[in-house]
Amino acid sequence: MKINAISGQDAVNPRANLVRNMVEVSSEVIKLSEPLIFTGKIDKLAPQMEKPLANYIQESGSRMVMFFPLKETEPLLKPDDETIQEKKKKKPPETIGCLVVEQTSVSEPRPHLKERSEIVADHVAAGLFRAREIERISFLGLWKLLGKTLEWFHGRKLAKTLAILGGIAVVVLSLVFIPADYRVKADGRLMPIVQQDVFAPMDGEVEKIYMENTQDGKRVTKGTPLILLKNDELEQQLLDARNQLKVKNQQIDSQRSLLEEAKQKGNITEERKLEGQIEEIRTEKAGFAQQVAMLEKRQKNLVVRAPIDGVVVTFQIEKRLRNRPIQRGELLLSILDEKAKWHLELEVPEKRMGHLLKAQKNIEQNLDIEFILRTSVEQKFHGVVQNIATRPVQVGEEGSVVEVFGSADKNEIPNLRIGAEVKAKIYCGKKAIGYVWFGDVIETVERFWFSFM
Repeated sequence: MKINAISGQDAVNPRANLVRNMVEVSSEVIKLSEPLIFTGKIDKLAPQMEKPLANYIQESGSRMVMFFPLKETEPLLKPDDETIQEKKKKKPPETIGCLVVEQTSVSEPRPHLKERSEIVADHVAAGLFRAREIERISFLGLWKLLGKTLEWFHGRKLAKTLAILGGIAVVVLSLVFIPADYRVKADGRLMPIVQQDVFAPMDGEVEKIYMENTQDGKRVTKGTPLILLKNDELEQQLLDARNQLKVKNQQIDSQRSLLEEAKQKGNITEERKLEGQIEEIRTEKAGFAQQVAMLEKRQKNLVVRAPIDGVVVTFQIEKRLRNRPIQRGELLLSILDEKAKWHLELEVPEKRMGHLLKAQKNIEQNLDIEFILRTSVEQKFHGVVQNIATRPVQVGEEGSVVEVFGSADKNEIPNLRIGAEVKAKIYCGKKAIGYVWFGDVIETVERFWFSFM
């Protein structure tokens, strides 16, 4: 039981003492299903009514109060079957609420107030009963929406509805059957085709950086020294090998002196023995000589030289490499030949590759690429797809991408700069214009539906 509305109040506070006392009295009236009229005296009331009514009168300060139970209304059109009528007569109508009418000025009801209140109670009961019946309908919101929709197919609204549906049909058919160019978007950069990374030939420490050669943007020729490495272990090995070689030379000279003395004395046995020792020392000497040559060759490799003609593109080499240990195979710097041909290095999202591969299979010639420079969006350039990587790679927040390489004519591009960022569109044939415009939405729905199924 709750109070739904009080005249003159925008909202009902169910925790207020007045409202709570009113609920108690109204509940008892609904149970008894009989009207209750208070005109100043509480006697001659049912025992269960006295205390709740006294509390309400004290809290409200009313001089006269009437409680009218609200009962279910009978249908206007009664069935002709007398048996059904008899059954309904036997079942009393259900009490569904209570109407409270109060006076604060005098205890006697104003003329005709009781009769008018009974009429109002009948109207309120009918409205409340009807509202309850409607609320009990399943999927009421859906039926209301269906009813409002069907209204558009009657009377004057029919022509407007047909015109709107016709327009929608034209739009839908246009989206389905009108073809348009479908292009896969990709980000990338302009780079020279000839590129060479320079790696450390062995472990060591950067002893010297040839600043006149290794500055960012500096053009170098093949064989130009770039970085000098130092390997203390290699130097020690070379020193030991040279010392051993020197010792073997001294041993050979010593044995040759002894051999000359043996020859002068005619001691054949000693002569044969010394010749064998000299030959053994020569063999050892050859091994050390070979070791020295190999170590000297490795020492020459400590001077890192430019493998090709080109421009050094590594930034802040001095800061990155000066006086720090280097491991074999570590990337030192990169050189690009800006005078050779250039190409596009594009990163296509893996989820778009199906369109690209399908177009490559259906279109006999290379796929066209249209791209713009991020620094110069007013001019468009063109190229073709030349090569597609065989597997995707992970690139930061972009996720899985596939590298696609395309042609680019460096002579047509003004202010050409290594690594210039581009935004490209790869032509993938004709598709319905609706798919061209809303392809992302369609693919999202398809993926959701597939995962759901």
